[in-house]
Amino acid sequence: MPIYEYRCRACGRTSTFITLSVSETLVPKCSTCGGLDLEKLVSRVAVIRSAESRADSLGEDFDPGIDDAADDGFDGDDGLAGRADAEDAGGGPDEE
Repeated sequence: MPIYEYRCRACGRTSTFITLSVSETLVPKCSTCGGLDLEKLVSRVAVIRSAESRADSLGEDFDPGIDDAADDGFDGDDGLAGRADAEDAGGGPDEE
């Protein structure tokens, strides 16, 4: 379904029109002031692509730095393991 955008030359507002097919005749009318003197705008196009396709478009020279993640000093401990051990021993934060 094509989507067309027009800017009204009278009031400057943008109106959007959705048609059921490209061959459908469209007579745009400003949704704000009702004016018929509209200028067709070039709209952005959305293309749905897979993650693999997006990665391929980055090129072979793209290096996301994933291999360096092990060298950043982060050992993966989120601190929850020590808290769980303390709770198991009866010294958790809910203990009074």
